[in-house]
Amino acid sequence: MDWDAIGAIGEIVGAGAVVLSLFYLGFQIRGQNKEARIAAMHETVAAQRDTLRILLEPQMSEDYLAVMEDFEQSSPSQRLRFTMAVMIMLKATQDAYLQFLDNRLDGEFFHPFGIQMADLMSYESAQKVWELRKHQFDERFRAYIDELGPGRPLYA
Repeated sequence: MDWDAIGAIGEIVGAGAVVLSLFYLGFQIRGQNKEARIAAMHETVAAQRDTLRILLEPQMSEDYLAVMEDFEQSSPSQRLRFTMAVMIMLKATQDAYLQFLDNRLDGEFFHPFGIQMADLMSYESAQKVWELRKHQFDERFRAYIDELGPGRPLYA
């Protein structure tokens, strides 16, 4: 065997090693993407849980219900607390929505967030907050909220 043949065999082995390395890299990237999606789902659920936990505070829940019932007749401090609670819910949902658009969350996972927002937006008080503060949100999220169908009120 001459040196040209040995060189050719070396090139073939080298090319095979490169191809194997690329396959290995592909598997690693796939695994990292899966882990990133799982982390995104975990963070999203934690944010939603923390958001809803706000309403467990007795004063907050009373204020929230009072403003939901009659925005105009509630006190300024009640409206402020309600507005902040709704903003926190909207911001958490916007985060989930943007992750959904980036394919970090799948539609089946994100769908309940849309239902929750449709339910919230079925109240005139929440609609008022949205109209006053929607400029603080991503353009794509604004379109999403504006296109939501009617939800179901908490108390019908």
